[in-house]
Amino acid sequence: EPLEPGRVADPGAGEYVRLGDMLRARGRNAAAGVEYDKAFAINPKNPSVASRQALGMLWRKDYEKALEAVSGVIDIYEDRTVLWMRKGEALMGLGRFGEASAAFGEIMEINPFDEPARMALYEAYKKAGNSQRAEEELKNLKIISGAGGKNPHDGH
Repeated sequence: EPLEPGRVADPGAGEYVRLGDMLRARGRNAAAGVEYDKAFAINPKNPSVASRQALGMLWRKDYEKALEAVSGVIDIYEDRTVLWMRKGEALMGLGRFGEASAAFGEIMEINPFDEPARMALYEAYKKAGNSQRAEEELKNLKIISGAGGKNPHDGH
């Protein structure tokens, strides 16, 4: 998955983020999470650091801590889709599907062409038992992905 945008200006936190990103790029997510923990301890109000901290917590299935990591910055940086994605992923992990769909819906307000977020929104509606909204999102996903009448995730 692509790395979050945004340079971390804080020299201490920035080095931990850089090291974490290098480890993550090599598939060493557990080690990357440790580096993100260090960066977050230094600068929890930086949105790039908070999103990476949340990602590290998601890898560990610590959904409450992932939610806490983004909660400290999402109201300030409400146009950062990665923060909404992490919030939605954490809420999905907690089984709070209605709240997760609201978080993914925020991404749609910012960028309606974000395919991963649209797929997550579809999944949230489906798991919440809102089949009508799930089907609407699946249709929208097919349109924006260029899949026409095919499911964009069925491999055809």
